[in-house]
Amino acid sequence: IHDANAHLLFYPRPWITIWMQYHHFWLAESRDALYNAGGVAIRRDATGEAGNNVGDEIDFIVNFHIGRYSDVLFSYSQLFGGSFLENTSGPGALCHAARVGLAAVFIVAGIVKLWDMPPFAASVGDFGLVYDSLVYPTAWLLAGTELLVGLALAFNVRGGSLAALVLLGLFIGVLSYGVWMGLDIHCGCFGLGYHVSLKQQLFTDAGLLLWWAVVYAAHKRYRITPVSPREFT
Repeated sequence: IHDANAHLLFYPRPWITIWMQYHHFWLAESRDALYNAGGVAIRRDATGEAGNNVGDEIDFIVNFHIGRYSDVLFSYSQLFGGSFLENTSGPGALCHAARVGLAAVFIVAGIVKLWDMPPFAASVGDFGLVYDSLVYPTAWLLAGTELLVGLALAFNVRGGSLAALVLLGLFIGVLSYGVWMGLDIHCGCFGLGYHVSLKQQLFTDAGLLLWWAVVYAAHKRYRITPVSPREFT
């Protein structure tokens, strides 16, 4: 199998590295097969009519540099099936990829907030919607919920999609309030390195809401059933 790849790295903080990879895979010959780690063919079209385009893969990696001798790394990979996989399997891969992409937004936002809580808590307080004594508990609750919702979406856990909709609705409501009040503050959505106005972030969240709607409709169309939380216990 051949692999053409590209890499893109971001450094939103000196101790955070966000690494995105793209891979394009294709068979050496259209009559060739995919092999597992033991060298056994696991998928093949002997006629060659399925083509040789195996697919495209994206890898999303977030590395936190904790100290001189320690790092914490989170990663997720998703393969988008090409003609070879599509012609030798069922539909729905693109639906999973779209859901995982949306989940990645929630996961990264949650991790950045949890890792650098004081700026996010300050942003929560700047909206003036909660008592001062509840600013930090509210900030921790929002960031933790955002991370859990992202994980639920990524693994297609039942209730994750609804939770994402509720969270997006909450964010859009708060941002709309800020825009209506004319607040000139930092939204705290992706840390201090993310500089956009409340109005710009409102449009971004509206786009995420549209993304959610597309993912929801596609999963209904292909009857992709969510997983019960009990299956993880």
